[in-house]
Amino acid sequence: MIVPGSPRCDAEPLAERVRAEIASSEYSHSGASFGVTVSIGVACADQTSTVDEILKKADDALYGAKSTKNAVSIGTREAA
Repeated sequence: MIVPGSPRCDAEPLAERVRAEIASSEYSHSGASFGVTVSIGVACADQTSTVDEILKKADDALYGAKSTKNAVSIGTREAA
């Protein structure tokens, strides 16, 4: 998910709302009900960030979120 239009990194609250909505919903298939959780990695970019740097930050953040499960993690702002 790309969230453009903000001069600062404020995607983490949006990611948390998406995570919470998914986790609180109930799903069903073929008569069976079940829950789903999601781990989300957030990366912030500025005008000097390359695509590779952004993807590396997002991937690292996602790895961190997966280690705790059902979580949002934000990547560091330093270049990867």
